[in-house]
Amino acid sequence: MALLKQGTVSSHWHMLLRTQWLPQVTYQHNPTRTYSTTCQLAKQKSVAIFKSHHPSRLNRRVAIVTGASSGLGRAIALHFASHGAELVVCADLKEEPRPDGVEQDQTPTHEIIKSTYGHRTAMFVECDVTNATQVKAMVEAVVEERQRIDVLVNNAGLGNVSGSPLIHELDEKDWRRVINVNLDGTFLTNKYVLGQMIKQTPAKLSSATRASNPPPGLNTGPSDVHHLARRGTIINVSSMLGSIALPHGTSAYCASKGGVLNLTRQLALDYARYKINVNALCPGFLKTGMTAGNWGNEAREKEMKKLTPWGEWGRVEDVARMAVSLASEDAAWMTGEGVVVDGGYSAQ
Repeated sequence: MALLKQGTVSSHWHMLLRTQWLPQVTYQHNPTRTYSTTCQLAKQKSVAIFKSHHPSRLNRRVAIVTGASSGLGRAIALHFASHGAELVVCADLKEEPRPDGVEQDQTPTHEIIKSTYGHRTAMFVECDVTNATQVKAMVEAVVEERQRIDVLVNNAGLGNVSGSPLIHELDEKDWRRVINVNLDGTFLTNKYVLGQMIKQTPAKLSSATRASNPPPGLNTGPSDVHHLARRGTIINVSSMLGSIALPHGTSAYCASKGGVLNLTRQLALDYARYKINVNALCPGFLKTGMTAGNWGNEAREKEMKKLTPWGEWGRVEDVARMAVSLASEDAAWMTGEGVVVDGGYSAQ
């Protein structure tokens, strides 16, 4: 097979598309062909993480996770690897986690995956999701390496970049920056990944799926696993604020995430005929670098905990586990949904 080449792409953001390779790895792509890829050795570091391993749920999936260096994206990428993904492509502006007071381990996400699951693969791609040239190059690079993309998680995003001003006080540049990353970036990654997915042959369900192996006593009629075969899965990360609002001047963020949620519904309808399911994850208050201004303030943190019926902040793991379910065969007949994981906040 052709090897993925290192390269650079210029942009107005002055970011370079860079790929970080793995050691020489031989993996089984399909039952009849074995591929070998030569990779540039990245720094190895032993990290004990996610020792429980569930190889059947995401077996042989090739997944791209944007914003994978920190926070929720990092957790999703690590959970995907834990559940048996064949390749996890960690896409972000930088390899290292952002120093936000949450990430204690500064090891890059893709290096954790490689050092923890030596028989699996991971790759870092430096990519600005607002730059069409870089997004297109990332997709082409992954396809050249593994011939398909099974899962895309659009996680890269921004919170309020200038505090919480009311809209008449909001700088137009700050509005545009949030919309550009959260909504335009989601558009671009969907555009190029969906263009690839519709060319792919639908992936058959594995023998481990519940659809092909119903429990004893459940009469589902003649076995037909092909009706759930998919060409791909898209998971767009929206927010509970995509459908509700807060009295804190979050207009740009709410507008962007509302756009992501409704874009998800539209894409679900447009691409169902291609057997590509598109869903959204809508997290509530999570303890990440994006929300550090709230949980770092004792009074504010206490107030926000009271607002959530569960009485606690969410953890990135809570949402990452749901991402695994959406990417797995459990959600093969589910599309167009916004899955809210917010401790009951939006149910009030």
